[in-house]
Amino acid sequence: MKNFVCSLLFLLIGWGTFAQSSDQQALAQQSTEQLTKLYGLDAQQQSKMQVIQERKYRNLAEIGPIKNTDPQLYIKKVEALRLANEKSIERILNEDQRTLLRQQKAAARNEKALVYKEMKQAGASQMEIDQKLMELDIKALQ
Repeated sequence: MKNFVCSLLFLLIGWGTFAQSSDQQALAQQSTEQLTKLYGLDAQQQSKMQVIQERKYRNLAEIGPIKNTDPQLYIKKVEALRLANEKSIERILNEDQRTLLRQQKAAARNEKALVYKEMKQAGASQMEIDQKLMELDIKALQ
């Protein structure tokens, strides 16, 4: 009986891990398809992009638990993940594709600057501003 309970427990844990993993792979596949259309990726770039997207979603899942326990650390980790993801993508793109990526990064910076300015003028605390900017970083990761 003890072995049965232990086996059932391991099965349930494994099943949950598999479900989470397949969800991440589905999200990664969807992101890869969107980025393929956006940048016009070739087959080799698509396979590399799939790996980058899988890593991104795996890392997002790993840092998720600290969102409520240590918000400042979570904000820093999201920013680091966004930067690492951008650099990984930039490495696989050709020059024309990088130009488009740079334009998108500039637009995102302008959006963040505008949000920062508006919130500062509205009297928001630095923590509120940081959380809003972090939300924009997560949006950029999607």
